[in-house]
Parts: sequence; C-alpha cells; structure tokens
Amino acid sequence: MKKIIILFVGLLAFSAFADIRSAAPVSRESESWWRERHQQKLAEIAANTNRSYDVVFIGDSITDFWERRHRKRWDHWFSYGKLRALNLGFSADRTEHVLWRLENGELDGYSSKAVVLMIGTNNSGQLAPEDEAPADTIIGVKKIMNVIRAKQPNARIILMAIFPRGKDADDPVRRRNEVVNRELAKLCDDHSTLWADVNQRFLTADGRLSRRIMPDYLHPSDEGYDIWASAILPLLREICLSPTGRSTPYPKTLPPCVPDRDWTDRPVETIGDTHVSSQVPKREEGPFGAWWWLNRLYNRRVQALAAKGKTVDVVLMGDSITHFWEWRHPESWKKFTSRYSAINCGYGGDRTQDVIWRAENGELDGYKAKAVVLEIGTNNATLGSSAEDTAEGIKECIAVIRRKQPAAKVILHPIFPRGHDTAKSRASHERERMVNEQVNAIIKSYADGKDVIWVDFNDKWLPDGWGVPPALMTDAIHPSDEGYDLWMSVLNPVLDRICHNTRR
Repeated sequence: MKKIIILFVGLLAFSAFADIRSAAPVSRESESWWRERHQQKLAEIAANTNRSYDVVFIGDSITDFWERRHRKRWDHWFSYGKLRALNLGFSADRTEHVLWRLENGELDGYSSKAVVLMIGTNNSGQLAPEDEAPADTIIGVKKIMNVIRAKQPNARIILMAIFPRGKDADDPVRRRNEVVNRELAKLCDDHSTLWADVNQRFLTADGRLSRRIMPDYLHPSDEGYDIWASAILPLLREICLSPTGRSTPYPKTLPPCVPDRDWTDRPVETIGDTHVSSQVPKREEGPFGAWWWLNRLYNRRVQALAAKGKTVDVVLMGDSITHFWEWRHPESWKKFTSRYSAINCGYGGDRTQDVIWRAENGELDGYKAKAVVLEIGTNNATLGSSAEDTAEGIKECIAVIRRKQPAAKVILHPIFPRGHDTAKSRASHERERMVNEQVNAIIKSYADGKDVIWVDFNDKWLPDGWGVPPALMTDAIHPSDEGYDLWMSVLNPVLDRICHNTRR
C-alpha cells in the first residue's frame, strides 16, 4: 500500500509516515505451515481444469478448521454435493494476512459465483485495543472486499458477521467484534455484496455460547459448522445453481442489510453506538472510492498513527461545521494549522452518537492532545431529538474525550446559531434554533473552567439581531471564510494559553 505523509504545521511541527496495519498486506511466509498451505492452495487452483468454483470461503481458523479438522462435515456439505467450494481459511490470519494472500495468487486464474468472507476476530483477539481500533478492522475488511471485487468481478460477496466468541455477551473481544459487525453491515447492498449475520443461531437466549457449539468459545464443533452451513446454503444454492442467481435481488433467506439508523437499545438515542452516513456525499480522497465516510475515517486514523507517541496541539470533533473548515475553506484552515498542529475530526451529517462512536473507536487513540474542541448537536435537532437528549449526548461526548485524552482540555462550544434574518430562513430554522438554545442552556453547566472550558461567542454570530449575516454563514448554517476567521479569532487566545503557555 502506498504510504501517506501527514504533515502537521505549527510551532511544534512534525511529519511522519504512517500506515494502517490492518489494511497493509503482510506475509506470514516465515511460518513453514502457512507458506506450505499457501502453496498447496495455489496448486489446488492450478489443478482445477474447470477454472471455476461455485463458492470460495476466505477467512481465518474458523474457515480453515472446517476443512482440516472437521473434514467430514466439509465434505458432507461441499465435496459430495453440487457446490464446488474452495477453502482459503488460514489459522490465526488477520485482515492484513488475507490481503497478502489474495494479492499473491489465491483469487487468480479462475472465476467464482460467490465468495464468503469472514475475517477480523484475530484483529481484536490478538491485538490490544490501543493497537487495533475497531475502525482499523473495518477498514481492513473493506480493503479485502475491494480486492475480491477487483479479482472476482462476477462473484457475489457474502460478508459474514464475525462469529461470537467468549462464553457470554460481556466478553471484551466479542464486544469489540460487535462494534465492527454493526459497521460492516452498512458496507453491503443486498445485490453485489450481501450481509449474512447468523450469530444468533449459535447463542442461547441470554447470549451465551455453549461448549457443544464452540468447545473453546471460538471455533465451531461439527454441530456449529452444520449451523453455519444450513444458514447460508439456501443463499449459496440460489446464487450458484439458479439460472438467475447471480443477478437477482438478494433472496431474503438471511437478515437483510442493516441501514443507517439510531440504535434504540440505549435509553437516550443520542448516545447510540453507531455512525451515520450523510445523504449528500462529501468529497474525500482515499482507497474506498465513493465511500466518503470510510475514506475520511481511514485518513483520520492515518493521522492518528502518524502522531503515535507524539503530542498534537488540538483535535476538533464535530459535524460539517468543523469538517468544512478543512474541506471547503482550505486557506482559512491553513492559517489555523500554521499556528497549531491539528487534526480535524469533523464529519458532515454527524450527530452526538456519531462523535461518540468515532471517539470510542480510534480517532483519539495513540497520541496526546493538548486540547479537544467540541462543537456538535445541530444535526440532532434537525432529525428531531429533544433538547434534553441532545444535551445528554454532548455530556457523553465529553466523558469519552476525557477518558481517551485525560490530559487534554476540552473546549466546549454552544451549538452555533443558524438561520438568516429573512422570513423564509426564519421559518426554516426557527424550530432548530429554539431547541439548540435550550441545549446550550443545559450544557453550559458541564464546563468546570478547568478541564472543560466553556467558550461561547454566539453573540458574535448575531451582531444585528436574530439572524446570522450571510457574510458569516452563506447558507445560514456553515461559516464562510469570514465566519471561520471569526471562529479562529475566538479560539486562538484560548488555544495559545493551553498549547503555547501564553497568558493572552
């Protein structure tokens, strides 16, 4: 993978090469059995005179052991049946090892109708959270999907949820994998890439794994493999044996893809552990094409890794108001980053729950920040959240930031005002303004003046009354160059005191 240079310009400047481990191909050829299995698989592919398979299984030991340790069950479902299958599971592989294998022959020289992919449990099982954030595992799996699509363009990808592991639902690695699974589901489309979550079929009603199904709470028994096979075989038969199976919409034999949504199993919906993809894509260069959100997550993780073990002056967490400073107003952003080393973690369309997800899953890991600027909540009002719920979400944002960056000062802004002073604009924004002002009245109390600093300059957005002048917010929500310069003029004295130890 081409490495990316991230340059932070400021009084404490540094530059670094960084890469995301989970998305950079890595060989395990120094391990003789792994090298031999790779060569055996290449030989198996070369010996297939039909130059085709119905289904290819890609993964780690969970896939590997089906063929090697539970051969009778593998043969029962595949070798003796109508489906011709290739098993590309390698014990202990992480996403980066799968990438190396796929880029070195294991998907070459044949065509397939379906590819079943389940990978990621070793990314979380072998590596500590500080070394492998869930965001990194998601990025690694998506990179694998890109390689599969490039090398097997006619195959339908069946993306499996990472299987449950650990005795009960509180197992920490299982919980990390569940975070990954919720986001992987959103990478599927019910057509070329199908989401298959069969995890509930392995579990008891209270979320436990039994030794009968997975004797070591990780790898299936014969019965466990039969559960897996019986869950996906109707789908495989539809794709591989039906004349229209490779082009028809997803047959609903398994749960369909999970769309972006609130996860309402939490008492306050603004704290739900999910991200949201904006309806309008934002341009973000990266390895994932039109997936702007994943590209941005990738780029933020690269920045975090470039800063690993170092200190960054300021991290900005927020929505499009923060995002667009860097994206649409680069000259103003350049002025800011000439003064401070900074990471912009604003994402268009984000709400409090999305900031929480990102903060929990990699964007604040590996480096030390002197200050974290938080401006979030206006999209919660747009989508109908109450003032109390949004305020609760902001409180949780602060708690996560304090936990992840305990030495950083949190600069808490009120939600910025929105709307111009015209009848049409007022009608469009008045309800949200009212709710946001209620939120601001609540969250002001979260600041203690020491660790959480309240910086309210909303009166400067409103010099002439109710509306924000178009010169400061052209579209009545997002600052203009002049608006960002106003924001910067307020932030600089505060950040100078924190980052440069000045008394201004």
